[in-house]
Amino acid sequence: MQPLVDFFHSNKLLLPLAIAAVASVLLLVVRSFLLRFLEGFLKKNDRFDHGLVSTLRAPSVFWTIAIGLYIGVEYSELSPKIVTPIIETIHVLLAVSMTIVAANGAARLFKNFVRAPDGSHIQSGLAMGMVRGSVMAIGAMVILSILGISITPVLTALGVGGLAVALALKDTLENLFAGIYLLTDRTIRVGDVVKLDSGQDGVVDDIGWRTTRIRTFNSTTVILPNSKLAQASVTNYCIPDQRFSTGFTFMVAIENDPSQVEALVTEILKKGSEDIVGIAAYPEPVVRFINGFIPGALEFTVTYTVTQYTSQGFTQHELKKRIFKIFREKNISFPPALGRSGSREVPGGNSS
Repeated sequence: MQPLVDFFHSNKLLLPLAIAAVASVLLLVVRSFLLRFLEGFLKKNDRFDHGLVSTLRAPSVFWTIAIGLYIGVEYSELSPKIVTPIIETIHVLLAVSMTIVAANGAARLFKNFVRAPDGSHIQSGLAMGMVRGSVMAIGAMVILSILGISITPVLTALGVGGLAVALALKDTLENLFAGIYLLTDRTIRVGDVVKLDSGQDGVVDDIGWRTTRIRTFNSTTVILPNSKLAQASVTNYCIPDQRFSTGFTFMVAIENDPSQVEALVTEILKKGSEDIVGIAAYPEPVVRFINGFIPGALEFTVTYTVTQYTSQGFTQHELKKRIFKIFREKNISFPPALGRSGSREVPGGNSS
C-alpha cells in the first residue's frame, strides 16, 4: 500500500486525476438519485413539463465531471500559474453551460405556467425570446465577473452604441416595443379570437419580435406589424371570457300560434344546451316574437350563448335542423312567399 501512495506523491498529475475520478464517480451517483427524484416529482405535478429532466441529463454529466476536475485541481500540488487558469476555465464553462440550460428551463416553465385562453401552451416567439434573453443577460454578467471584467465600462459602451443602433433601426425597435406592450397589456393574447378594424377575423397564432400572425378561419394568415396592431381598433372575442352571445331569426306562416312556436323552440334550445357541444347552459337561451313587416309571416329571434366564438356555425346548424324537424312533425307551416324558414344573423357580443 505504501509504495502505491509513494507513487502517487512522486507524480504530481496522477494524484489530482485520481481525486477527480473518484469525485466524479460519487457526483454521478448523486446526480442519478437527484434526477430520479425530480422525475418522480414532475410526474406527480401535471403543471410542470416532464421534458425538464431530459434537458438536464446531458449537461449534468458535464457538470459532475467539471466539478470533479475542480476538486482534483484544488487538492493538487501544481503551481498556481497552472491551477488558476484551469479553475477559471472550469468556472466559465460551467457558467456558460448553466446559463444555456437555465434559459431553456425558464422558457419551458413560462410555457407551462402561462397559457392561452383555451388552455393550450403559449407559443409567442417574442415572449420566449424575452425569457431566454433575460436569463442569458444575467449569465453573461456572471461570466464577465468570473473573468474579472468590470461590467460598468461594458454597459457604458453599450449605451453609446445602443443610441446609434436605435436611430438606425427605428422601425424595427418600434415594432419590438409594440410587441412587448401587447404581451404585457394582455389585451391581445396568443390563442385569442380577434376581429380587426379591416373586417378580417381569426385566431392570434404568434406575437413575434416584429410582426403578429393571425390565422383566419379560411386557413390563411394575416401578418401585421406590431406597431400597426397596437394602434388598430381590435375586437377581442375572448375578453372578459370566451363566451359569446349569438343567434338567428326564423319565420313561420301567420296562421300559426306564436305561443306554440315559442314553446317548441324554447324546448329545443334547452335540450340543445345539454347535448350540443358548444352551447352554454348559462345565460339561458331566449326566444322572442318580434312580428316583423313581412306580409303573411311571423318573425322570431333566437338568442343563446356559445362557449367560444368559433362554435357559432356548428351550433346554429344543429339547432336549425332540430327546429325544422319539429315544425314538420307539428305541422308548423312556413310563409308561402318564402317556402322555407328565412333566417338572418343576430349581431352577437360578449356575454358576461
